[in-house]
Amino acid sequence: MKKAVFIALIVFPLLVCAFEASSFNLKFPSNLDDWQKTVSINHRFYGEVTDEPLDNFFGMDAGANVQVNFRMHFPYDSELSVDYTRKAKEKRIGLAKTFLFEDFPINSALDISYHTFKLISQKEENRKNFVYAISFQNEPILDRFIFTLNMGYDAYFERGIYGLGLAAEISDNLFFITEFFPVLDRADASGKLSQYIGKEDVFAFGVKLDTYGHHFKFQLSNSTEFGLRRNSLGSPVDFLMFGFNLERRF
Repeated sequence: MKKAVFIALIVFPLLVCAFEASSFNLKFPSNLDDWQKTVSINHRFYGEVTDEPLDNFFGMDAGANVQVNFRMHFPYDSELSVDYTRKAKEKRIGLAKTFLFEDFPINSALDISYHTFKLISQKEENRKNFVYAISFQNEPILDRFIFTLNMGYDAYFERGIYGLGLAAEISDNLFFITEFFPVLDRADASGKLSQYIGKEDVFAFGVKLDTYGHHFKFQLSNSTEFGLRRNSLGSPVDFLMFGFNLERRF
C-alpha cells in the first residue's frame, strides 16, 4: 500500500484552487485578501470503508473525530486561526505570516501555534504545546501542478514533523489531492513519544470540488487526525477511512 501511495504522490500533483491551493491537513501560504475569513467543518470517520460498506455506510456509522476551524487574514499577509478538535478536546490558536514573491516561483509561510489537549492515559488533564512550522508551495507548473512541503517542530514531543502534498486537475473545478506524512524517527522513539508513534505512516488521497467561495474536500486516509502535528505521529491502522472538509470563505 505504501508503494501505491508513493506512486500516487508522484503522478498526481496538487493544482491551484478557486481561492487557495489548500489540502486536507497540510499548512500552506495563504492568499486570502485582507479581512477575509474562512470557516470549515471537518470530519474523520472511524469505520473502515470496506467493512460491510452498505450496512455501515462506508464506515460513517462508527462515529467521527470532528474539527471546527476559523481563519482571518490581516494586513501584511498575517493570519490568525483557531480551531477545536473533538478528539483529546484539543484547542489551538495560531499565527502565520505569508511570504508571496512576484518574481520567485516558490511562496512560503511561517506558522506558530499554541495547543492544549487532554490525554486519558495521563494524570494531568491539560497538556500544553507549541508547534513551529514552515510551508513551501510552488507557483503552478504548466498552469497545472503545485507541490506543498511542510517542515516543523513539535515542542511537546521534541521532534521534527514533516508533510508533503501533490494533486492533479480532473476538470475546471475538480482536483485530485494526495498527502503523505513520513515518520522519520520511529526507530528512535522512546519515553512518552513511543506510546503515540503509530506503526504506519499517514497518507490521504481524494478530491476537492471548488465552487464560488467554497471548498468541498473528500478523502480516504489511514488516519482520523487533523493537521500536520497529529498526522506526523503516524497511524496505528493500515486500512482506509472516509473523511471530509467543508470550507466557506467570507
